Amino acid sequence: MKALSQFTRTHTLRLLGGSFLVLLVLLAPGCSTCGGPLATTPAYKPSNVYKIGSLMPVHIRRVAVLPISATAEDWQANESRLDLQPVLQGELGKTKSFEQVVVTPIQLKDWTGREAWLPEEKLPPNFFAKIAAQTGCEAVLFARLHPFHGFRPLLSGWELKLVDVHTGQIVWAVDEVFDASEPVIAQSALQWFRQHPQAGLDRNVEPDAVLASPRRFNAYALNTLFTTLPPR
Repeated sequence: MKALSQFTRTHTLRLLGGSFLVLLVLLAPGCSTCGGPLATTPAYKPSNVYKIGSLMPVHIRRVAVLPISATAEDWQANESRLDLQPVLQGELGKTKSFEQVVVTPIQLKDWTGREAWLPEEKLPPNFFAKIAAQTGCEAVLFARLHPFHGFRPLLSGWELKLVDVHTGQIVWAVDEVFDASEPVIAQSALQWFRQHPQAGLDRNVEPDAVLASPRRFNAYALNTLFTTLPPR
């Protein structure tokens, strides 16, 4: 709660400044909204990443994707997590790393007593055994959305954990916040959207729509995070 309050104060103080910085990025020569060449700013790369090894364990072929979780205090994340679930699944599927089995909130509640679980929570003793028995999966993907701001400047924090159901070990984990008021994030999102026009669904959508649409912005964020998965 303290961290959330600190984030709220900090984020409020930089709303005007952050929005101005994003405007400068969009209007800069060579920006993707001007029809010219893309800026040469390096794409943003996540840094808070853990991997159990350099390669994905060979036995992990099927992954149970749990419902996105959020803290009770974060009302924006709670209102948006169901809308972003297909985005999470879609971007994970594009990696072609493994087969995914989507676990619905109703299924998860039936199997474990809860519709969603935060990655850091203490789980029931038979949690992984039940998931494995019901899905035939070798690993479980936890996803937490926090913090989240669904209006410009967009902001999304993702905590993702891939856990081996047999050993309980974390295979891969990442925890990053994507703040569109930061020029490096805004430019990286614009570059990604320009290179992946299908993310806009409508070909007539302007490139800077990625900075206005939570679904498009989180498609960029999740795509960026999933590039850190260990390769096979």
